[in-house]
Parts: sequence; C-alpha cells; structure tokens
Amino acid sequence: MKSIGGLQRSVDELRKEKAKNEEKEKRLKKNLDDLGDHLASMVQNVHDLQSKL
Repeated sequence: MKSIGGLQRSVDELRKEKAKNEEKEKRLKKNLDDLGDHLASMVQNVHDLQSKL
C-alpha cells in the first residue's frame, strides 16, 4: 500500500501530465483550425482559377 506521500506525488504527477496534455490538445486544435483555413483558401484559389479558364 502506498504511503500518503507517495499518493500525493502520484497525484502531482498526474496533474502535471494532465496540464501538458491539455496544452498539447490546445496546440493541435489550433493547428487543425489553421489547416482548415489553409484548405478553404486553396479551394477558393481553385475556384478563382477555374472561373478564369
């Protein structure tokens, strides 16, 4: 059985890991949004080129 100190360290480690994962998730969401914006821009460019043909 773990001691109180050991459990507290485990809780602290889990909190740090959770914070890191939340930060990674935030960055991934931003990257996904940026990719979506880029794709929308590319699609618009294709439509613009098609209209000139």
